[in-house]
Amino acid sequence: MGLRAVHPTAGLPPAHATPPSGCETGASAGQQPAALSPAGSASAPPAGRTGARWPFLLMKAVFSAVLIYWILRSTPLHEVGGALRRADVRFILAALASNVVGYVISALRWRTLLRAQQGDASLVRLVGAFMAAIFFNNLLPSTIGGDALRLYDSWRILGSKTRAMAVIVVDRLLGLLAVLFYAFVALLVLGRSIGPDAPMLYATVLVVAGGLLGALMAAIAPPRPLRRLQDRLRAVLPARLGDLQDRTLAAFAAFRDRQRSLALAMGLSILLQANVVVNFYFFALALHQPVPFHAFFLIVPLASLIMMAPVSINGIGLREHALIALLGLYGITRPEAVAFAWLAYGLLVVQGLAGGIVYSLRRSGRSAQIPT
Repeated sequence: MGLRAVHPTAGLPPAHATPPSGCETGASAGQQPAALSPAGSASAPPAGRTGARWPFLLMKAVFSAVLIYWILRSTPLHEVGGALRRADVRFILAALASNVVGYVISALRWRTLLRAQQGDASLVRLVGAFMAAIFFNNLLPSTIGGDALRLYDSWRILGSKTRAMAVIVVDRLLGLLAVLFYAFVALLVLGRSIGPDAPMLYATVLVVAGGLLGALMAAIAPPRPLRRLQDRLRAVLPARLGDLQDRTLAAFAAFRDRQRSLALAMGLSILLQANVVVNFYFFALALHQPVPFHAFFLIVPLASLIMMAPVSINGIGLREHALIALLGLYGITRPEAVAFAWLAYGLLVVQGLAGGIVYSLRRSGRSAQIPT
């Protein structure tokens, strides 16, 4: 992305997990995986690939700027500032505390999936790694930077790049399914608040959820036609790619016999989304906005889905428009909704800065005392 890459695991204590059988060679502690880290840097993409990303980043930046301009030209900023100045600090601190609870829930889900792949790490270590990932997610122009860091950390724990990838992919899919679950239930119960668009949203959520669930099940327990296709590919692929396919399929298949772990991880995903609802409710209380608690079971998943659209820089612009529309269903004015969005984003930036400190401590080696 034009930034000099730094090693994401400098100072990370070595994992005490025994690599599972069949994992890749060359992934011993202290050795950088070639697929993730060229000599001298980690996760630094080739110059050509970095250059190819800039047009997309520029387009997203322009789109975010247009959305923000559209908001600013029709929103009295003095009213936004007034709403923020009147914010109740007690509820802002409560929102920050709920974010810390979210770190712990996220780390527990990550640890559950690592254990399903025969690896483990302490909760303290995973919370710290998750905080560092938030720094990359929120303060860089791409929301996948944190996943890349967690992928590397998972590789260090498991000793296998394919198993690490399976953990992060399943972690992401379960999180998305939890968001869609809340959206589905909320549209059933509160869909009348949205009006005539509710059936279309309901159908969209069903289709997307069905597709994600189908993809997850196909990866973990592929049906017979898909297994035949995999066998045909194995026969025509070069040996190296065929081996990679086998290891990848085996990594996902390992979850087939860990149904209890998957159920626990899904339960933690649902709990995490409930925590986000509480977090948003604290924002409303801080800004003295009379939005009922149950309304956020509709607002949070729909806003989350809108902000996931890969058309802006980290949801900037999309966040404001989504909250203007959704909070407006409950009588919140445009300036109040923008104040809500900016307060929420401001706390995200604070979390990102805290994650940056954790990441710096990791790199300097001062986190070497964190137990594993």
